[in-house]
Amino acid sequence: MIGKTISHYGILEKLGEGGMGVVYKAEDTKLDRTVALKFLTQQALGSGEEKARFVHEAKAAAALSHFNICTVHEIDESEGRTFIAMEYIDGSTLKDLTASGPLNPIDAVSICIQIARGLREAHEKDIVHRDIKPANVMITPKGEAKIMDFGLAKSTRRTVHTQTGTTVGTVAYMSPEHARGDPVDHRTDVWSLGVVLYEMVTGRKPFEGDYDHAVIYSILNQDPKPASSVLSSVPTEIERILVKAMAKDPDERYQYMTDLLRDLESVLNSMEADAPERISQDTPSPKSKSLFYVLPATILIVVASAIVVLRTGLFEGAPEAINSIAVLPLENLSEEPGQDFFADGMTETLIGGLAKIGTLKVISRTSVMRYRDSDKSLPDIARELGVDAVVEGSVQRIGDRVRITAQLVDGRTDSHLWAESYERDVRDVLALQSEVARAIAAEIEVKLTLQEEALLGSVRAVDPEAYDAYLMGRYHWNRRTREALDSSLEYFAKAISMDADYAIAHVGLAQAYAVMADWGFMPGREAYPRARDIASKALDIDRDVAEAHTVLAYIKYSYDWDWEGAGAGYRRALELYPNSSTTHQWYAEYLKATGKDDEALVEINRAVDLDPMCLIAQTIRGVILFDVGRPEDAFDQLQAVLELDPNYWPALRHLTQYYFIEGMSDEAVETMKRYLAASGATTEEILQMTETYRTSGDVGVQLWAAGRLIETSKERYVNPRLIAIWYALAGDKRGLEWLERGCDERAGGMAWLRTDMRHVKLRSDPRFEALVERMGFGF
Repeated sequence: MIGKTISHYGILEKLGEGGMGVVYKAEDTKLDRTVALKFLTQQALGSGEEKARFVHEAKAAAALSHFNICTVHEIDESEGRTFIAMEYIDGSTLKDLTASGPLNPIDAVSICIQIARGLREAHEKDIVHRDIKPANVMITPKGEAKIMDFGLAKSTRRTVHTQTGTTVGTVAYMSPEHARGDPVDHRTDVWSLGVVLYEMVTGRKPFEGDYDHAVIYSILNQDPKPASSVLSSVPTEIERILVKAMAKDPDERYQYMTDLLRDLESVLNSMEADAPERISQDTPSPKSKSLFYVLPATILIVVASAIVVLRTGLFEGAPEAINSIAVLPLENLSEEPGQDFFADGMTETLIGGLAKIGTLKVISRTSVMRYRDSDKSLPDIARELGVDAVVEGSVQRIGDRVRITAQLVDGRTDSHLWAESYERDVRDVLALQSEVARAIAAEIEVKLTLQEEALLGSVRAVDPEAYDAYLMGRYHWNRRTREALDSSLEYFAKAISMDADYAIAHVGLAQAYAVMADWGFMPGREAYPRARDIASKALDIDRDVAEAHTVLAYIKYSYDWDWEGAGAGYRRALELYPNSSTTHQWYAEYLKATGKDDEALVEINRAVDLDPMCLIAQTIRGVILFDVGRPEDAFDQLQAVLELDPNYWPALRHLTQYYFIEGMSDEAVETMKRYLAASGATTEEILQMTETYRTSGDVGVQLWAAGRLIETSKERYVNPRLIAIWYALAGDKRGLEWLERGCDERAGGMAWLRTDMRHVKLRSDPRFEALVERMGFGF
């Protein structure tokens, strides 16, 4: 087989062979990935029952999606041979690891927790494995446990490929009811996992014999030796779990895998707490083959109904704390077309939940979305974003059900700390962010304030169609073009019409109107009052919606010129949502407008730290640097923005105008060509500008730019302040007329009047001073 191509799989090497199947390592030439191919052995090919069991294995495993279960990609047939294509797992079986003696108790319980999580997922799908044993569990070099071989799995909803009264499986790990050939349920896996744990901590099987019948007799009639009598260092807490897990009567065992998990996690917590004391003792420890060190988790939901922090037992000392995290774009696995908006929305929701924790740095949406489909390694991404850990995963929408699979990775070591899959009704999707945030806070030992606890505990059900409309609105809002913002207005309004008490949908609509005014797409007098009314409605529904406080503070600053009220509003918003890059950015703009330069720099730096790839935040940092008298730093900052996106027109426009102010005419004109092209100018217009510069110099170009905007304003709305700036750069007093018009209509950006260096040539005019007084800059 080596060197052959089966279907689209190139066979690389043989990995192993058992009585029923032979497994090869192969290359998937379609998807460029390494897989494992499992074929029926020649001896099993002639058996209809074996083939049926083989197909059953593929179907049973394919029905499950869980980090601790080996993923089945497909079942196919080629050249008359049926095969299963599955996830290739580089590692050793648990059988190999326990062959020479017991594992460290902490490692043993940690492995058991991972297996239990995978089995819990199977049981929730009414699938019983029935053949849990060390040979069917792979352990990767990073300490990740993967359950293999669902060939004997039983579904309560499907026909079983064994007759009543027969036994299949490995005798030493069979439950009494299984050994008798009686009907079995999920409690048989509880028994088998108890046997596996016993073997891991003692180095011996609890039931042994020279032949199968002797082992079965022991299982049915004898109690195993207490684990502590086999190895005295086995903790009594583990022994209690073993007794309950291996009760011969199924009714006396753990009734659900969740119950067993709870006790395992509690024991692991206890062992961790005692670990320093035990290390200081002189008593010898059992032979240890430590693979990893897992912190227990409470029941998780989505990104982390609890984050299990994986640690390697080979290292001494406590692991580094996790103080910062990034949630990468969730991969869309939905079969329905056009569901990318849903995956993006789920990513943003998860970020929003975590971002309410003040002591945890959480990277904002804009930056993480740049890593969609990235081929960079997770450590590289973590390093670029400046975080300790990264969450990655996928989301699948099937009707009104949502399945999310996620894993947490330590970006410093590339260690997989935790992985889990969960499924929920869309109506309950808003509960995800609070449960995730609380779980992560608990596992990385972040203490929540009473306010954070209250915020994370305040969740509600949501109409699925309203939720879809909201996510579509957010999807378009994030694109920031005139057309996209128009679409966002429609979708947010649709969400509100379906669910009038959906506070965050009101916030989205208010934000859309605010940005329409801020970016010059709608007159301020038209957009800001609408935004204020809608944001106020959001607060009527929920007083603690931080984003609503942010929008209202922005309107107080941009439209009402209520400087004290704006500052108080921003501070309240940051109390509720300390990781909001947008709030920090808008607060920085407010501080700059009110002359608090040092504080403004602190806030804009915080905004960029939270969203390092956010182009508008970085551009605003360049603007603030220029206005506080640091032009060289401003140029460097704006050039850094253009390295991320050479066609980002806001940065190009500011850089052009700043070059003019600094007398760098050639640089200004070259940058202006790029700005005009990026903002949709025609080739003819760019040539006109170039010729104007040749004949009339800087002032000619500046007046040409003002005139061009005036012509455009005859067809669609143009913020009068943008026209005023070009006149101001030329020292032309007509700029004051346009500033007065901007003041009359409360145009976006007028709040920067007093501090914007582009107005410097107009500041000595009494009319400029009158505008400053009119806007209430009396501080």
